[in-house]
Amino acid sequence: MKTSQSFGIHFTIKNDKVKDGKAPTYACITVNRKRSYLALPTVRG
Repeated sequence: MKTSQSFGIHFTIKNDKVKDGKAPTYACITVNRKRSYLALPTVRG
């Protein structure tokens, strides 16, 4: 039996939640069709 695995990362910017000119960024990590979302920290500078 042959097995296959998949992996992917997609980055998303939520333009509808802009605050002080900065929009939150999220990463969607997919492993074998199971998704997990991470909110990435906002860079302050």
